Amino acid sequence: MAVGLATLDAEIDRDFEDTYLAAMKCLFCTALGILLSSTLLAAENAPGTGPSFKGPLGLQMYSLRFYSPNKLLAKLDKVQEFGLKTIEGGSPPPDMSLDQFFNELEKRNLTLISTGVDFAKLKSNPDALVEQAKKPFCFVVNGATPRTNIAKEAVGALAEHGKVAPVTIHHRVDFAASMVDGRTVSELAPESRSAQEITLLWKYVSAQLRKYAKDK
Repeated sequence: MAVGLATLDAEIDRDFEDTYLAAMKCLFCTALGILLSSTLLAAENAPGTGPSFKGPLGLQMYSLRFYSPNKLLAKLDKVQEFGLKTIEGGSPPPDMSLDQFFNELEKRNLTLISTGVDFAKLKSNPDALVEQAKKPFCFVVNGATPRTNIAKEAVGALAEHGKVAPVTIHHRVDFAASMVDGRTVSELAPESRSAQEITLLWKYVSAQLRKYAKDK
């Protein structure tokens, strides 16, 4: 009887193994088909677009900090090679004028949406930097510590030199948490204060852009 039970168990194990392997093969083939389909679909779309995200997708120039560190034009060529049209954080080197810099961007059909500035220049003559940019602007207090006097003082100091956005973006943990898997804080915690601040800021900036386009 013991031998009979052992034989039956072995047959059951073999049947289960065959069924399990067949199921895994089917699952693998299905997953592979989905992956290939999504890859082909992505190839048909412009860089930075897809079924759910319509773009545009840009590149933060800091991402290329190790690629030709001292050669800005090589970095711009690389962005163009990627098929992207928007950059953030780029600025001309000391031996290049701002007009030359924008000409190089225009040659590659690139748009600069924001950039950093030299802190010493920002501190000594922020009006000159604004004039140099030749764009409408407003100050945004970002990374402020909630309920501190220094954040309020920063708004007052900036207001002496130009328009300050009525929304302050405060430093909170959920901003860092959202970046762990490439999401925005509005996706991670849409009801949070951080998400509300981003929404209010965008509404303000969007309204200012529409006003600028209308008056232009």
